[in-house]
Amino acid sequence: MRRLALSACVGMLAIGVESLAIECPRADLTLSNGHIITMDSERRIVSALAVRDGKIEAIGTNPDIFACTGATTKKIDLQGHTGAAWFHRCPHTCTLLG
Repeated sequence: MRRLALSACVGMLAIGVESLAIECPRADLTLSNGHIITMDSERRIVSALAVRDGKIEAIGTNPDIFACTGATTKKIDLQGHTGAAWFHRCPHTCTLLG
């Protein structure tokens, strides 16, 4: 159940990342210590990502994304679990998810 909820959470974010980022603005949310499939054209797998204002701002290694955290950043440790970062464009899915 936690995996489904995490996939839904990550999946509802719009991807706005062009490349692996080393510098990024302070994130609202970070996911780290996982295997995140980026679903971009290269299908990269990264260990962490940072989200700000509902958009993925940076993807990369745990140390890269740690640089994006601030005092108010919500941090989620994936504990080695796998997630997918993908576009969410189906308005009816939000209704189904609650």
